[in-house]
Amino acid sequence: MTGYDMKKGISLRVSHFWDLSYEQIKIRSRTRLKKGGLIVKKVVIETRDPNRKVYSITETGLEKLRRWLNKSARKESHKYEVLVKLFFGNQTSQTQRCNFYTRIIRLNSGIYSHYHWIVPT
Repeated sequence: MTGYDMKKGISLRVSHFWDLSYEQIKIRSRTRLKKGGLIVKKVVIETRDPNRKVYSITETGLEKLRRWLNKSARKESHKYEVLVKLFFGNQTSQTQRCNFYTRIIRLNSGIYSHYHWIVPT
């Protein structure tokens, strides 16, 4: 997958809870992963478009990912502005609350559809 594919995949699947900029993926993360032997780069020659750099995870990378997945997660602190606004929503008019709820529902309507594959049917 290309760097663009990585960013697109992250945006679709995990950006709701893990925020990464394209620069983090392009520069910091890929460089560190390549140096660690966790991914490899292959240049695909294109005839009409610029050549593409395609990245694949190595067996070492898969092993390291699996070890990380089995580790305990560290305690994290989160600040969810939307939850604070919901909590104090009674300080606004009913119309303002309804408009706010409608915006939140509209903005988040697609989030859960990306996770249908987690729970087998």
